[in-house]
Amino acid sequence: MADNYETPKDAWECIVKYFPKNTLIYDPFYFNGNPIKHLKELGYENVYHKDEDAFKNKPPENSTLISNPPYSIKSKILDYYDVVNNKVALIMPLETLERKYMLKYRNNFQILIPPKRYAFNGKKSAPFKACWFCWNLQKELGTTDTLIWG
Repeated sequence: MADNYETPKDAWECIVKYFPKNTLIYDPFYFNGNPIKHLKELGYENVYHKDEDAFKNKPPENSTLISNPPYSIKSKILDYYDVVNNKVALIMPLETLERKYMLKYRNNFQILIPPKRYAFNGKKSAPFKACWFCWNLQKELGTTDTLIWG
């Protein structure tokens, strides 16, 4: 299934504004390398984003995983990166909340809802609402609320 999509710059803007500029951002899901360009334009230089197998590495120590993962393997990704115990923000379709497998990931969970639909891969807006699914980011997001309007 072709579900590898470029995260648009406005999606990065929506999430990284909550993080200090020296945050080590780990984005293991490589598409075309543009996250590095977008993040540098936004003032974030400390980014680990390489064209390598996302399932052969774990996030570097003291990093925050912020990424747009392939949607067809969301459950595998959530398990592999142990989202309940690590700092994670993944942009995924809002309908992901309906999945039974999400029940085990509800600890330390927040969802950041952007003000608009994003245009992935430079196309017009997606046919679904993509939101930032966040774990262990209460400090960064400045709230313990489960639902945050971006």
